[in-house]
Amino acid sequence: MAIDVVHSWANQHGDIPKSLASRLRQEIYTPIRKATSRYLLGQLPENAFHDYGPIHIDYQERVLIDRPGATLTLFVAADD
Repeated sequence: MAIDVVHSWANQHGDIPKSLASRLRQEIYTPIRKATSRYLLGQLPENAFHDYGPIHIDYQERVLIDRPGATLTLFVAADD
């Protein structure tokens, strides 16, 4: 499940502060739950990176579509 993946990623170095956990619930987990379609974007090929591209290797990009809400959301979780 997408929420489990994001939660594991966010907590990979230990528990996060309660204020950040609250924001994740509000800004990420709720939209994931409401989405009627969810997509995990794949890794880009090396020739698509810019000069600093290989520095940020721990990231994920997701597209969420909420048809009843008429919204499309792109979120990027990155290690920077």
